[in-house]
Amino acid sequence: MMTSLKTYTVLCAAVASTISLTSCGSDSSNNANNESGQKTFLDNLDMSVDEEAQILTVSNDGTDQAYCVAVDDSFKWKTFKSKPTSNTIKYDFIGDTLVLYEWQQNSERYDQYGLMLVGGKGGNIYGTWTPTPCMFDSQENETNCNEDGEAITRSIYTISENTFSKVSTSYHINQKLNYPASSFRYVLNTTISKGPGYIPTANELFHESSKDIDENTKFNGITTKSISASGETLTAGGKTIVVNIENFTDDDGNWTAAVTVSVDGKTCRNEYERYFDLTESLCKAEFSEYYDLSTKTDKDGNEFKYVSLFRKNNNDEFTECLEPLIYPISESISESK
Repeated sequence: MMTSLKTYTVLCAAVASTISLTSCGSDSSNNANNESGQKTFLDNLDMSVDEEAQILTVSNDGTDQAYCVAVDDSFKWKTFKSKPTSNTIKYDFIGDTLVLYEWQQNSERYDQYGLMLVGGKGGNIYGTWTPTPCMFDSQENETNCNEDGEAITRSIYTISENTFSKVSTSYHINQKLNYPASSFRYVLNTTISKGPGYIPTANELFHESSKDIDENTKFNGITTKSISASGETLTAGGKTIVVNIENFTDDDGNWTAAVTVSVDGKTCRNEYERYFDLTESLCKAEFSEYYDLSTKTDKDGNEFKYVSLFRKNNNDEFTECLEPLIYPISESISESK
């Protein structure tokens, strides 16, 4: 039986737990190797095996993780150890396929959906196993697979007599700049051609227009003189407008961009930064206006607030600069209709 990506995502969520068995989501660990669009994680967990009952008990003493933490009226870069974790997993075999069912604390039962792994020997839990894109429904006695979807994380599990090791590689497809198809271009040129409206900002360079390429290149009263992946020169209402992308970086979902829009030589500049992976250099009270805060709990049960997202832009300044340059052109186009 084949399931849709949406259904498979629900199945993956159903078995995600302390040790993140599923291979369909992002992972975290205390040992990361950064590459372009790729991160590798290693988890070594203590384990005991009850071969007669076919049950694994997996645990760790907690992992160290650094955060930018709110302390009084300031922020400090601090390392916390997470809570010790323990989880029970029931295993079974379907031929040479290993199936893992995690214990669900809330419902006090093993999950009906089991992650299916291959690579080892049927009947022998010890060995090296690779997750498949399939889940086994123990109640319906059927397999559900997502053969069309692309995994975000790929993992390899090694199970020995007292250790559960997992090496996971997460993949992020870094975006490339494609100005002609961007939401920024469509919104800007629509505003110019149809009248006062929304002024786009640099973050929209990371999003494709919802319109197809033909709709994204036909705007009333606008003549495109030149266009490339990094900008455009056009004329409208007797004015020359130049859009230039000075910076565009997608590093595993951490975005930075800078764009200028010039109208007859008068230039407005917009900058945008968004970081999910905060660095110690950005952990300063002077940056607090750009922070989004979330709450975590350390190993002792103490809650602390930390910076979960950094966002910085000069959108208001950019809009105030560009509106008086663009709107007269829009009015001129409307009057000439």
